[in-house]
Amino acid sequence: MFERFRRMLGGISLKILLSYLSILLIPLLAVILIYSVSSNALLNYQKEQTQFNLQKTAATIRLRFEELDNITSYINSNPGVNSIINTSKTTRGRRDISLIWNTLTSIPTYRLTNQLISQVYLFLVEAGYVGIPPHGFVLTEQTYAANVNFHGKSYQDLLALAEGGAYNALVYTRDERGQDLLKLRGIPGSSSLIVLRIDIPALESLLSTNDTGPNGATYLLNRDGQLLAFAGNSSFSAGQLQEMARENAPSQRELVNDGKTYLSQVYPLGGLTYVSLVQKEHLLQNISAIRYILVTLCALAFLVGIMVVMVLWNRRKKVVQQVTSTAQRMGILDEGALKSEGLLVQTTVSTLAQEVGSLRDTLDRQQMVLKESVLRNLLQGTFSAYSDMESEVKRAGLQFLAPFYRVVAVLFSHAGMLDGRLLEYRLFLKRFLAQSLQPGYLACDMDNTSFVLILPEETLTNTAERKAAFQKLSQGIARAGWPAPSFAISEAGGGMSDLWEMYEQTQLIGQYFSCFDLHGTYHPGDLPEGKEPLAFPMDRELQLANILQARPREELEAFWRQMTDENLKQPGPGAEQVLALRERVRAVLLHALGACAGEELVDSLAQEIKKARSFAELKACALGCQEALSQAACRGNAQRHEQTRALIQQAIEQNYQDANFTITSLSALTGYSENTLYRMIRNSFGLSFASLLEQYRMEQAMHKLRANVLIRDVASQVGYTSDHSFRRAFKRVMKVTPSQFVEE
Repeated sequence: MFERFRRMLGGISLKILLSYLSILLIPLLAVILIYSVSSNALLNYQKEQTQFNLQKTAATIRLRFEELDNITSYINSNPGVNSIINTSKTTRGRRDISLIWNTLTSIPTYRLTNQLISQVYLFLVEAGYVGIPPHGFVLTEQTYAANVNFHGKSYQDLLALAEGGAYNALVYTRDERGQDLLKLRGIPGSSSLIVLRIDIPALESLLSTNDTGPNGATYLLNRDGQLLAFAGNSSFSAGQLQEMARENAPSQRELVNDGKTYLSQVYPLGGLTYVSLVQKEHLLQNISAIRYILVTLCALAFLVGIMVVMVLWNRRKKVVQQVTSTAQRMGILDEGALKSEGLLVQTTVSTLAQEVGSLRDTLDRQQMVLKESVLRNLLQGTFSAYSDMESEVKRAGLQFLAPFYRVVAVLFSHAGMLDGRLLEYRLFLKRFLAQSLQPGYLACDMDNTSFVLILPEETLTNTAERKAAFQKLSQGIARAGWPAPSFAISEAGGGMSDLWEMYEQTQLIGQYFSCFDLHGTYHPGDLPEGKEPLAFPMDRELQLANILQARPREELEAFWRQMTDENLKQPGPGAEQVLALRERVRAVLLHALGACAGEELVDSLAQEIKKARSFAELKACALGCQEALSQAACRGNAQRHEQTRALIQQAIEQNYQDANFTITSLSALTGYSENTLYRMIRNSFGLSFASLLEQYRMEQAMHKLRANVLIRDVASQVGYTSDHSFRRAFKRVMKVTPSQFVEE
């Protein structure tokens, strides 16, 4: 009997202990589940963010390369360049250097508008020169190699590429000394060539915007798999990069290199391939932190749980003893013990429920972020294949069931009037629209001044009704005490694959009407037909730049009136032409301010120019720019002018007798670079260095001739190696020979 009782006590106690321990497994399993779900979600988010950053970088670089095409087109159409080529064809010889110099200095510098440009070269083959605008440097074929030195490409190599005048390509060259990336464009009807040397460090700086971690890198490859530029730590071989360059569509996969696992993102765009390699360990940094926290909490919870189990088990042993002693008589368990067990279970389940709820909230937030990301990619047209688009839409839980959709851009460019209440304003608009629009629409944030609605076509019927509906919304927003936004409504499209075209329509509408500071509800039919060409050639840009530099305010006012009358009155140019005019004017203003950059007022004005949307705002910026340039010129011109003249004049007076005295000699004496001296002499004397030196030598020669010094002696005393060269120079400048001058 006693042995039977002991076995019963042991069996029941063990069951209770095991039941308590089994309860501890529940939060442990919950923690494991939470970690698994959250880590996968975070890893996928990191992958998507890496892909998004790579696509953004690729789009930026593509835009810069498109700007290079525009720049070569501007230079190609320059009347001075064509004049040099045509004149050289006629005369079949090298042309007047002054004509070439004037043409080169008329070509503006494009470094300020496109950071990828290191230098511009004009291979004027018919004239026999290589020109370097805007400095006006002129090189011959013989001096080309010593002064230009493209790695791996000689003068003849480049000309061979341009035969026929229709060549337009990106060329990568390298040799043992270095590498170059060149943009080449032939000038039609000639053998001449435009060459843009691309600043590879600047290109690498654009690539470095991707966060690839300490052991990752971003690569830019050409069609042949050649490495053009990279940012980060390059640990992959040329063969591996060439294999990646063969990808015809965006791809993502994991690679193992040197025992390390990398996430490879390949994105082909515009004949180039962009590759991002991020070490997987870098992506898992945040996940590792979460894992450490969860493991620590789990261990603490488990230890506390063991202690509680042991305490409760010890208590329950007494209950078991009482139960076993009275089991045969009562046949039931103590109710107080049952209540204690229920409390323990309730506490455990409650904790688990809280953890599951937190996990659900996290997953919901991540799902919202994913939906926004997919919608943004649909609107921007970043998907390269319909299958990728379909799978991402499905993964995000989006549905496009209506036969047609419209995109509506909600624009609030007047948000600067809100005095820091922009976030509150956005939240109000979203709540108001959610209450006012029929269910089934989608919304997506795009930037600080807009968000986008995607409406099923059945919600609105025709243009008049749509405008009336959104006008009613504007009135309701105004009654609530907020500024009414503008609405840009696209044409109807067939589904998710057409969203990017509809979004571009809304952007064109919004940008066009912002040029005139107009707010309201607009449709593609409200845009001008664009029957007239844009009346703003390159010489008008130069005219505006000159007015900003040294002309009265009234002349700027008159120029602005003429420009707007020619281009902004109806009928006139189309919307895209008007936007192009705005950006060209903006570029002229920013370039003009570059002359006095660094001053606080100038830097502030430059920011205002960049943010200006309407022509009225640009005009105010132009007036401010004119005033700033005038003030800067008044402060520094007089002093710099006199100091520069004195310095250069003194150097010439002391060294004019030296026949070997050149701009290089002057650079060594003054400490200025040759380029700086060219500019200083031109600004202070209005002459080139050679002309200034020659002018001073002629003045001294006239004094000596009047003093009856022999002509051959005068020649050596004023820096000429022979009296023959002196006589020729004197005749060219004075229009008479030295002998005739003495006789007079």
